[in-house]
Amino acid sequence: NPRLTWQTTDEFNTGVEFGLWQGRVRGEFDFYTKKTSNLLSYMDIPLSMGFPSYLANVGEVKNRGYKLSLSAYLIRDRKRQLNWIVSGQLVYDKNWVSKLSDAIKEQNEAALQNEDYEVANLFYEGRPQNGIYAVRSLGIDPSTGREIYLDKDGNITDTWHAGDKVFLGSSQPLYRGNFGSMLMW
Repeated sequence: NPRLTWQTTDEFNTGVEFGLWQGRVRGEFDFYTKKTSNLLSYMDIPLSMGFPSYLANVGEVKNRGYKLSLSAYLIRDRKRQLNWIVSGQLVYDKNWVSKLSDAIKEQNEAALQNEDYEVANLFYEGRPQNGIYAVRSLGIDPSTGREIYLDKDGNITDTWHAGDKVFLGSSQPLYRGNFGSMLMW
């Protein structure tokens, strides 16, 4: 494919590290932005073409986030060789599709119009790259044994239709973190 190019990423990162009270408290704060152009993704095609998909440049993704880390000695007794340290970290990462190719927009529309045409990943501008799109289920109707769904407008139906897929969130959390405690003697 002569039109296929490498992904390119532009990234900006700035941060600060600090220590207080002779290193008893230490911290770090980093902020970053990242833009990935010529995003690579597989385009699904009918199996009658001989293979299920091909690789193409489909758009642009932006990320923005920060990382905050903090650690502190609650006990630091060098004579008795006793140390107790607590630490924590908080990470925020938001990504969104900022631009899409016409081909991927057409693939998304085809997937929502034809229930026989299933696309592995749906991409929409302004939404996360790793978005979850599904037809909402209300469970099984005990009187009929059939599954009950919500259509894209919120109406109850017993018929699954690909066009009723809605954005349900991202598969990756916006925030993640950890906390730790270490006792050394």
